[in-house]
Amino acid sequence: MKTGTILVAAVFFLALGILGEPGHAARTIDAEEEFWREVKDSKVADELEDYLKEFPSGRFARLARLKIRRLKRKAAPKPTPVVPKPTPAAPKQAAIRTKSASGTWSDPVTGMEFVLVPGGSFEMGCHANAGKCDSDEKPVRTVRLDGFWMGKHEVTQGQWQKVMGHNPSRFKQGDNYPVERVSWHDVQNYIRELNAQSSATFRLPSEAEWEYACRAGGKAFKYGTLDGQISSRTVKHGGGGTTSVGRYPANGLGLHDMSGNVWEWVQDKKANYRNVGTDNPIYESSGATRVFRGGSWSDSPRRLRCSVRVNFAPLLRGRRLGFRLLRTK
Repeated sequence: MKTGTILVAAVFFLALGILGEPGHAARTIDAEEEFWREVKDSKVADELEDYLKEFPSGRFARLARLKIRRLKRKAAPKPTPVVPKPTPAAPKQAAIRTKSASGTWSDPVTGMEFVLVPGGSFEMGCHANAGKCDSDEKPVRTVRLDGFWMGKHEVTQGQWQKVMGHNPSRFKQGDNYPVERVSWHDVQNYIRELNAQSSATFRLPSEAEWEYACRAGGKAFKYGTLDGQISSRTVKHGGGGTTSVGRYPANGLGLHDMSGNVWEWVQDKKANYRNVGTDNPIYESSGATRVFRGGSWSDSPRRLRCSVRVNFAPLLRGRRLGFRLLRTK
């Protein structure tokens, strides 16, 4: 399916008013911005035209039309495609550890590392130290979680390739870069394939598990870093594409890129917190959209906060959108 078609389908759900909670006008505004972020750098006029079909009077409509005219002028005659230079091979990973050691475990199929996150209770949602909060980050509530094994890194292109046999990513710079341009449905297919090959079983983390891990075990941290703060030395954000996983320091649990690099799909459907349980909650009762967390390489600091929630149709793919896994046994 073409990217443009996928994006149109995603916005179709927006038109039906199902991508946000009632009264969340900001989510509709964000929807146009998310769509524009995905197509603004496209070299394919059809993708920009898809934006105009959905937002003919949108904030970026004039710029979209200008970009389309430029692309069409360049299209005839077509320039000779530039063959990119082969990227250097990623450094070989260390020997795969298959037994738990100091609270870590590695999957023997992919080499994916997992960190043991002790269970506990925490205050989930936008804390007072977070500054301006979105309405869907409230009310803050106490959530209890059992312990779980969280992926140390975002799933990489090499790990996806081993299981699925192809690489859908936009930024193909090495096996150790996060896989992106994967929908929630794509991720579920990956999990089914991996579970069939591995001795362990995996799933996406819930919203609660993800936020608890981002906050290094439920601390009142604003960001998913060692001290709860961010800078250009601790988080990949602000532009330029993805970076290799593990390049930036881990948080207090040993988890990397909980803020920045790529957004991460979680298991839950979008819901008002008032309608979600507080004991190991995973919300899948109703709704048509799924949530992703953490911010990306192109986002501002405000969108990298641990409590930020973004939701889209589960068929959405984008160059800022990836995932990490949770091991269930």
